[in-house]
Amino acid sequence: MTSIGFFSGSAASGSTMLAVSTSKLLVAMGKRVLHIFSGISSMYSYLEKNNAGSLDDIKSSLIGRCLTEEELRATAKTVEGMELIASNKSFLMANTFPVDSFDQILKSSNGFDYVIVDGGSDFRTALTVSALCHCDKKVVSITQEPNSISNFKELDSDILCNFGEIVLIINKYIRDRALYSKDDIAYLLKREVSCVIPYSQFGSYAQIERKTLTGEKRYRRAVENFIKECLGEGNGS
Repeated sequence: MTSIGFFSGSAASGSTMLAVSTSKLLVAMGKRVLHIFSGISSMYSYLEKNNAGSLDDIKSSLIGRCLTEEELRATAKTVEGMELIASNKSFLMANTFPVDSFDQILKSSNGFDYVIVDGGSDFRTALTVSALCHCDKKVVSITQEPNSISNFKELDSDILCNFGEIVLIINKYIRDRALYSKDDIAYLLKREVSCVIPYSQFGSYAQIERKTLTGEKRYRRAVENFIKECLGEGNGS
C-alpha cells in the first residue's frame, strides 16, 4: 500500500481537484483506492450528498488506539469506484484528533493499493501534521501567482523542510511570458518542480457540479503524466 498526501501551498491552488482526479484515474487503472479528506474541503458537500462517513465517526477509536480495518471500511462510502471518507465536520475540532491519527489509519488500510489523503492548506492542525508525518509521498500544489510562491517559500522554510522529500506541483499552469514559468519558480524556491498541471477553463464549472476535470483531455493527460512520473504507476495513455 502506498499513501500519498496532497497539500495546498496556498489557498485555491487546486489541490483537492488534483487529489480526487488522481484517485479516479488510479481506480480506472484497476487500483483499490481509499480517499480521505482531512481538510475542510469544497468537495465536502459532494461527500454529504453521497452519505460518506467522516473522520468524526472513527475519532473515538483513534483516541483509544483501537481502530480496525473493518471499522475503517465500514466508515467509507463507495463512490465512482473509490472508497471515500469525509473530513471532520468542525474546523475548530481538528486539533482534538491524536497526532498519530494517520499512522493508525494507514496501518488499518492494508487492503488498498493506495490511500490518497487530501490534507488541505492549514498546517496548524493535528490532522494535517499527522498526514505530513505519515504519508509515503507528500504532494504540494502552488500556482504561478506571486502570493502563492511567497506563501510556499515561507511554509517551506518554517514547516515543510522538516518532512523530507516534497513533490512540488505547479497547478493551473498558463504558458504566458507575463507569468512566472516553471523554471522561474524552481529558481525562486530553490526546489525542483516535479510537473505542471494546466489551467482549465472548466475548473469553476466542475466545482459547482462537484465533478473532477478528468473528462477534459489536457487536464487528464497531465494528471496521468503526474501518476506515471511521480508515482511510477500506469503508462500515461
